[in-house]
Amino acid sequence: MVCNKCGAENEQGAVFCGSCGAKLEETVVENTSTTQQESAVGTEERVSLNKTETSSNEIKDTNNESVSFDYSYSTTNNGVDNNANQNQGFQNQGMPNQGFQNQGMPNQGFQNQGMPNQGFQNQGMPNQGFQNQGMPRKPMSNAAKVLIGTIAAAVITFIVFVCVGNSQASYSNTADRYYKAVTNYDYKTINKYADTEDKSFLTEKNFKESFDLDKKFQGKLVNKEDDNRYDFPGRKTRKYNIETKNGKKGTLTLAGTESKSRSFIFFKKWNIDCGQVVSRKVTMLVPKNAKLYINGVEVSRKYITNKSSSSETYTIPALYAGQYKLSVKVKGRSKITVTRIIGSKVVVGENPSSFISLTRLSLSDNDQKDLLKKAKKDFTKIVQSAQMGDDYSKVKKYFATSSSYYYDNLCDEFTHSNYEEGKCNMRFTSMEADVMDNSSEHPSVRINLEGKCDEVVGGVEGTTISHIEKDKDIDGHVSISYKYDEKKGWVITRISFFVL
Repeated sequence: MVCNKCGAENEQGAVFCGSCGAKLEETVVENTSTTQQESAVGTEERVSLNKTETSSNEIKDTNNESVSFDYSYSTTNNGVDNNANQNQGFQNQGMPNQGFQNQGMPNQGFQNQGMPNQGFQNQGMPNQGFQNQGMPRKPMSNAAKVLIGTIAAAVITFIVFVCVGNSQASYSNTADRYYKAVTNYDYKTINKYADTEDKSFLTEKNFKESFDLDKKFQGKLVNKEDDNRYDFPGRKTRKYNIETKNGKKGTLTLAGTESKSRSFIFFKKWNIDCGQVVSRKVTMLVPKNAKLYINGVEVSRKYITNKSSSSETYTIPALYAGQYKLSVKVKGRSKITVTRIIGSKVVVGENPSSFISLTRLSLSDNDQKDLLKKAKKDFTKIVQSAQMGDDYSKVKKYFATSSSYYYDNLCDEFTHSNYEEGKCNMRFTSMEADVMDNSSEHPSVRINLEGKCDEVVGGVEGTTISHIEKDKDIDGHVSISYKYDEKKGWVITRISFFVL
């Protein structure tokens, strides 16, 4: 049949055009006597039946009654007898069913037009003989295969990288690397994991001069164990039990804290806190305005965290646990150096500390000699003023206080008028001085005295002096305590005078 809309040729008996889908016009076919040859080849020519032709099949009813045509075939359609099913609403126009098999179920209003099913799936009937009419799949190019293989290899490599990286970045492996660094004296690895932001004092010089001078961590690793008692999210603890060569035992305890930063972007990073290796927040108390040195290197005053009237506190972010040479330099005095052990208890028994007081350091030998000379000069001038009856303002510069108490007591030992007993014209023939307390904060000096003086003897209050003894031998001592003043230097805080 030819479509009146698009002109496409369709199968005989089709209702809709297979090309544009338009409904085909139905042509009423009257009863005719066509040849079996024309029916078999499926000719599209329409043959008009001559109702007046006389034949053996003469129509007997001429009163406009329905005419019954017998289109029975003796053959079967694909092995199924078409007469076994009632075609409801579909008239077989003499053409075989091209690709659609009636499975024995009545076709309820659906007319198979002999066209292949274009994208519509029969939801209850198996598709018997429908072939996928799509285009054949284009073979994959070699470039595409290489690209897919490269992507797959990259994905596998990334997965392996993540798995291995997570394992290496775990706390267990990090702690093992830290312990190995301690036993191998690898300060760079120790610094890498040190749990402190300021590593200014974790220098190679301090490590070599101070850390573990007695090789306390050299020994046999007995075992290692995780200590979960102090764990919480983001923190883990591991202990390494050690036995030294001389049979002493100890434990190195590592506390790991998960860092906010990441290692290689993906993996966790752990910081290690171990006071036996790196001592954190070490405080050092020094005299006010004194300079502090650690192993000969001056410490910046930016590390001062507290000040008082007489001292200042330095807080050092981190130092290797070990023995240090600490020096204090006060203006006008020589540098004072002492040796101190810093850190927490290590494998062998000792008593290190993270708090060091440097305010009562011993004066150097040179400073002690200078202080003794000064004490003799100060005492001589003060005694001379006391014998002359000078006012306190004359000697105030020698004292740390504005009070005249100690000067007044000294003056009472001397005669101020002809009507009082006392000593006058005192001359010291020998002054042997020693440092009684050599602390840098409050040293004291004792001066042993020998000399001559004139002594007023006798007389009664309100009467004339009886006599004066000349060049009388005297002996005694004086005790003088000092402190250091930035402007004045060493000044007297206390003076006691005893003479016979």
